[in-house]
Amino acid sequence: MIQFSAYNTLRGSALHLVRSARYRLYAALVFVVGAVLVFRLTSEWVLSPAVLYVCFLTASLICVSVLLGPLRLWQISLMLWWMLLCSEQLFPRRPSEEAAALAGSFSVIAYLEPISWIVVSCIAVLIFWIDPHPFEVIGPAIKLLAIYSTFAVISVFYSPDPFFSLIWSCKLALTCALLSWIAGKARSSEHRYQFMRATWLGFAFLTISAIVQAALVSQSFLQDERINALMSPVTVSEWAACLMLLSLLLYRGKKQRFSLMTAALGAMVMIVAGGKTAIVAGTVSAIVFLLLQSNIVVGLSIVALSGVAGALVWRFNFLPAYLQTYLGTGEAETLTGRVELWQASVPVLLDRVIFGHGFMSSRFVGIKLGIDWNPGQLHNFVLDVVYCNGIIGLAVLLTVLAITGINLLRNLKRCRTRSEGALAGGLISLMLFVVVNGMTEASIGGRPYALFMLCLA
Repeated sequence: MIQFSAYNTLRGSALHLVRSARYRLYAALVFVVGAVLVFRLTSEWVLSPAVLYVCFLTASLICVSVLLGPLRLWQISLMLWWMLLCSEQLFPRRPSEEAAALAGSFSVIAYLEPISWIVVSCIAVLIFWIDPHPFEVIGPAIKLLAIYSTFAVISVFYSPDPFFSLIWSCKLALTCALLSWIAGKARSSEHRYQFMRATWLGFAFLTISAIVQAALVSQSFLQDERINALMSPVTVSEWAACLMLLSLLLYRGKKQRFSLMTAALGAMVMIVAGGKTAIVAGTVSAIVFLLLQSNIVVGLSIVALSGVAGALVWRFNFLPAYLQTYLGTGEAETLTGRVELWQASVPVLLDRVIFGHGFMSSRFVGIKLGIDWNPGQLHNFVLDVVYCNGIIGLAVLLTVLAITGINLLRNLKRCRTRSEGALAGGLISLMLFVVVNGMTEASIGGRPYALFMLCLA
């Protein structure tokens, strides 16, 4: 394997400093003194939200680079995976309205995200070129994902906005190619755990960045009794639920004690963000994971920690106030307009039920149906996939999910060690979460954001 000696030397020194309690104390003192000096001596622009958020992004990139391991092709691929997973929050902005998106009117920051995909694709192609056997293991699920991504690229030609669909279909194809290479190299349990750790770091960054945005960028931390990040609070709730489940997996499989803290953080943010389906799906998936592990001590400790997190959220009146407001509006009867959206979409679905309307065409479904709000999707992964890629796309995607589920259940029965059981059980709980959450959100098959990418993995 190719190594980069200068980087590895610096990384080794950094890890030595991080693991030393004395140096961590020194670092904390330097940070406190430096913060005081910044607040006392610098001009106002240094403390602006934009500068502080850039500092947060820089620190996150450094931390992820150090934690993923020595810089070899394998670690570089994990870094690329992390960047694709987090690209939305690396270049954060509020979602555009459907009419503006259809007209191609986006903020400048929005164009930086696809540029980062181009950079990632160039590095990925270089990795494939350097590696003499880039795609050693290509299973049925990977072949079907390649077919799905190819069909998504072809469907661009009859999409309402071909350029918009092309950009996102290219990200889908890039994600599938990178995951195919990673799957061929993940021969051991340790490699698989390294991949899960990179994914855990991705969802930790997504969740923490939402908190930072609500604290620094937004005018108020809460809006309508929910966390006020740049992204939708439903999306933030989904990220936090995945962080909780990944943290449970790593704690059970590798005794990574710090992951208990991130599990509690994920549970709290999941509730504060107020994504109702994500809360239900996350709770059910966590219970399923604990039942699959059949470890009473671990289960009780995690339940107790989650109970403390839930009690804190309830004590500060986040969830009760939001539920009271939500039930008072009468939106619960239509699932916040979702039932009406599904009913209105059926005739349009039947128009092109075989091939669909083109990849990511559901982004403009509100304009197509003449709805006075901005759904941006069909809020159900089955309907969304049929709308975009037709019955053909749905059949391919359901086959991938079925093959993956069967393989995970087989692996669970064959597990002989705690780490293998935790990995299989954790992946089953994550898959369960994505599917259940997909009943009211297009978390599978549409825009390749973090949740769909997790399902592909």
